[in-house]
Amino acid sequence: MTKRQEEPEFDCVVATEWGYSRQQLWTRLSPDAWISEGSPGYLSWEELLELGEVAILTPADQDAYQVGRRDGRFEVLREVDASLRKIGEATYKIGRS
Repeated sequence: MTKRQEEPEFDCVVATEWGYSRQQLWTRLSPDAWISEGSPGYLSWEELLELGEVAILTPADQDAYQVGRRDGRFEVLREVDASLRKIGEATYKIGRS
């Protein structure tokens, strides 16, 4: 059982399906009243959680964005490197058999 995510106590913007092609941004107008562009009405926090995982979006300066982007790209490169090394080691072992 997952822990219920509490509604933020401050006005903010959240996203559902963050990182996917169908992400949707929601703005807190008042406690338990969330609205999104193109949405016909308001949703409660509970209704918003039923849409899926909710990510609270926070502003950051350009430097923080660049550091996060760089670190993410290096992490992907490290994963690719590790996979290629495993393939190379397996190929080497097969060739030595």
